Amino acid sequence: MNTLKDIHRREGLIASILKSMVERYETRRYYRQVEKVTGQPVSHDSCRLVAYNGAHMPFEDEMFDIVLSNAVLEHVEDLNGLFDEIWRVTKPNVISYHLWHNFTA
Repeated sequence: MNTLKDIHRREGLIASILKSMVERYETRRYYRQVEKVTGQPVSHDSCRLVAYNGAHMPFEDEMFDIVLSNAVLEHVEDLNGLFDEIWRVTKPNVISYHLWHNFTA
């Protein structure tokens, strides 16, 4: 007989597997779109998309030389927190370039 704990453990595993499958499907779909736009083949092995919770970027300190964003900042509630994270993951004297939509213009 399955205990409630066993059911929760199994459902957690199933949810984790389903989430992984969805993420892989979405990533592959994104790469196919990039290939259409650029005309260049894109390998899942050569590119990596990383999702995160929006509060803590899953990267080491001073890992990047440049940070770019396009149409992201207008969706961020905590800009100070985001830029604290950007400065944390970028090396000193880096380029940080961000574009956002001005919806009131």
